[in-house]
Amino acid sequence: MADGPLLMPRLRLARYLRNTSDSKLLLFVRVAAGLPLIFYGGLHLIDPDGFLQLLHAAGEAFSNVTVVVVPLMEMVAGIVLLVGMWVRAGALLAVVAMIPALHTKLVLVSGQGAPDVDPSTIAQAPPLWVPVLVLACAIYVLVRGAGAFSGDFRATHPPFEEERG
Repeated sequence: MADGPLLMPRLRLARYLRNTSDSKLLLFVRVAAGLPLIFYGGLHLIDPDGFLQLLHAAGEAFSNVTVVVVPLMEMVAGIVLLVGMWVRAGALLAVVAMIPALHTKLVLVSGQGAPDVDPSTIAQAPPLWVPVLVLACAIYVLVRGAGAFSGDFRATHPPFEEERG
C-alpha cells in the first residue's frame, strides 16, 4: 500500500488533536474562552468599520485583511471550543487570534497608538482582561485537550461495554 508511510503521521496527528483528559474543569475553561470569542467575533463581523477603526487606532499592519480574517477565526475557534470537537485545533486558532488582539489592546492602553484617536471612544475595544483570559484558557486547552464533557472525549474514550457471557 503506497499511502501507508504517509498516512501514519496524519493518523497520529489526528489522534493527538482529539486526545484529551477526563477533567470536568475543562468545560468551564472552554466556555470561558469560547463565549468571548463568539461575542467579539460576531461584533467584528457585524460592524467591520468599528473593528477597522480599532485596528487603525493601534497602528496595526494589514488591517484590511485582518478585518475579514480575524472575526472568522474568532467565530470558528469559539464554536469549536464550545462544541468540543477538534478542540486543540480551535484553541490554536484562538491563540493565533488573541496574541495580536492582546498586542492591539496593550498599544491602545499604553497610549502608543495613533495620536489623533482617543482609545476610550472606540466601541469595539474589549477590556484588557478579555484577551488575557481567552489567551490563557486557549493555551490551557491546547495543552490539556477538551475534557470530559466533549465530543473529543467521546471519540477517544469509547463507552465501557460489559462482556456478555
